[in-house]
Order: sequence, then structure tokens, then C-alpha cells
Amino acid sequence: MKKMSLIKILLLFFFTVIFITCAKYKKNPVGSEFFDRDNMGKEKSCLIYASASDTFFKYTNIKTGHSTYLNIGAVPDHNIQAKSLIKFYTYLDSAQVDSASLTLYIHRFYGTPTGTFSCSIYKITQSWEEDSLNIENYDGGLQGEFIKDFTVSFDDSVKSFTVSLPKTLVQSWFDSTTSDDNYGLMFIPNNFQFITEFYSSESDSNQPELTIYVPADTDTTDLKYNFPSSDDLFLAEGNFESDTDFLYLTNGIASRSLLFFDVSTIPEQATINRALLNVYSDTTAAFPNWQDKYNISVFKISADSWTVPLVPLDSSTYTIIALDSTDSASANVTPYIQQWTLGMEENYGFLLKGINENTNLDYRRLYSSKADSSKKPSLKIFYSLPPEENLNN
Repeated sequence: MKKMSLIKILLLFFFTVIFITCAKYKKNPVGSEFFDRDNMGKEKSCLIYASASDTFFKYTNIKTGHSTYLNIGAVPDHNIQAKSLIKFYTYLDSAQVDSASLTLYIHRFYGTPTGTFSCSIYKITQSWEEDSLNIENYDGGLQGEFIKDFTVSFDDSVKSFTVSLPKTLVQSWFDSTTSDDNYGLMFIPNNFQFITEFYSSESDSNQPELTIYVPADTDTTDLKYNFPSSDDLFLAEGNFESDTDFLYLTNGIASRSLLFFDVSTIPEQATINRALLNVYSDTTAAFPNWQDKYNISVFKISADSWTVPLVPLDSSTYTIIALDSTDSASANVTPYIQQWTLGMEENYGFLLKGINENTNLDYRRLYSSKADSSKKPSLKIFYSLPPEENLNN
């Protein structure tokens, strides 16, 4: 037993000596002579402002069919208007409709509600798909026969609107001879002071709901059936005039912005430690509220030859700028700048767009390169260079 203990003590002493020797050995035998730990080079930084070629443009190929919201109304700012299309799948075969109504549940408002909501309801005359219809390919022929005007007064306690629908119209959706002509309803705003945002069929709750009453077989009380909408979307239009002092990012319509930074002054040998893209928002022009968060996605432009709005993007990766209750925000674009300075990729600039541009009508106004230096878009880059003697070898 004592012999075994002595062997353990000797082994422990041996490994302790080996560990101390390795700890004191400063050079790894495999290539460490090429790495100078005492001369790492110096970190430098620079601030690069956006080129004067920055601009924004309208992108109309926005599909809102998978948005959780519908918008109906208009606001004076930039002449923003929104209409909605709703279709219901009616599965009761040849039901006898006694009465019918449609209920829309309110999410929020754009602009200041005046207390009265007003829109015109039209029958849709052609087939449409929520996956493909947008303001770019919208056909005016979709708007068919006028059904009725709907005007309702409300206050902060009202959470939904209910409008009665013509019995003959809804009956046609259930009759086998005319059900194929059920393309739904279009809601066009009549008020121009605010936009009401409703929940859509993609929402987890409070979806648009068609309610019908049909006669019971043996009872005098009508039977009630509820149908959630099967397809719906909103179509938005707006007029953001060219403004050299600002860049616009708008959802729903939508506007996108282009930025270019000349990083050619950074040596090719530089290691980019950190690069931040900084933008500044005009809080007086946020919609609906500058305190609401607005997320911006930042993409690299992938080619130098294109025509607006068909800007080619590297969609494999992007970073996010989160604008909240402050007037400025940043995105980490370190990998992008490193690829450009090393010549791995060509620098064609950045495209900025709302990450929720197919979801709602929020927008932000950013200061452009024409603003003073405290507000214009910028790149703050921190980088390191190898020691001078290594650069000269």
C-alpha cells in the first residue's frame, strides 16, 4: 500500500514539473516565431459619411396578404390612403339567409380619429389571390357594384365595427348556381383624417367575421353561424415627393433608401474590428408615433447595374437597425466592410427597408447626406494594421 502511495506522489510531481515547464515556455514550436506578441500594431478609427448620391424610391411590389392587419382610411400627410379586400369561404350548402352582418375588430389608428369612421363597400367582380395581389398589379376592374356606405360614430371604448350586409348578396354566396361568383368585398375610405387598422384573418384572434342567421327547422329562433374571412389584404398608396434633405422608409406603400460609403481609404491589410452604420431619425415626422419601434433591415447591394426599383440585393444575410424612442440607432456591419476592404466583394452600397414593410403603414424619415455632420448617415469604423516591419516585408 505504501509502495502504491509513493508511486502516486512521484507521478503527481512529474506532471507538476511538466505543467510548470509548459507554462514558462512562451513559444509554441509550431510557427509562433511569426507572431510577435509584444508588437500587435495599433487600432485606428475613422468616420465616413454617406455619399451625396443617397436617395429613396418607391417599391410597389409589396404583398400584404399575410399581414395580421387590414387598413381602411386616409390621412393628409403624403396623401396616404388604404383600402382592403375581404373574402369569406361559405361552406353551408344552399342555406337560406335571413340576415347577415360583418364585424371588423380594431387594432389601432393612424392619425387622430375624429369620432366617425366612413367607407364605401363594393362587390368584387374578379378572382384575386392574397399571395400575389398588390398595388402594382391591381386592376381597377376588381371594383364592381356599389353595395352601401358605412358610417359609424365611436369613442375609445369601441373595439369593433359591425355592418349589415344585403341579404340577397350573401345569399348568392351560398347558392350553388352563383357561389362561384363570390369574390368578396372591397372597402374604400370616405374619410381623410385617419386610417383605422383592423385585425386580419392572419391574426391569432379577432379576425373579420361574417355572421348569418338562417331559419331553424322546428324552432322560431334563427340559427346563427359565424364565418372567419378566408382571404384578405390591404392596398396602400402614398406620395412621398423627392426630398434631398431626408430619406424615407415606409411600410405598406413602400419606400426604400440607398446609401453608399467610400471605404477605399482603409488599407487592404486592415482587420476591421468593428464597423457601425449610424442613422438619425426626424422624430417630428414619424408615423404613427416616433416612440413606437421601427425596425430597419440593411442589405448589401449585389450589382452596380440596375434600374430603380429593381435593386439587386444579397438576400443571404442582413442586419437590423432598431429605431425606438431615441432619434438615432446603429447596425453592426463589420463583416460587410471587411469583405469590401479585402476586395472579396465589390462595394455597391446598402439598401435600407422596413423589416415590416408588408405588414403595416408605419414610416420613418431619416436625415440624408445633406444634413449637418451630427445627423447625416455615417460609418464609424475601428480597424487594426499589422506592425510596420511586417507590412514592409
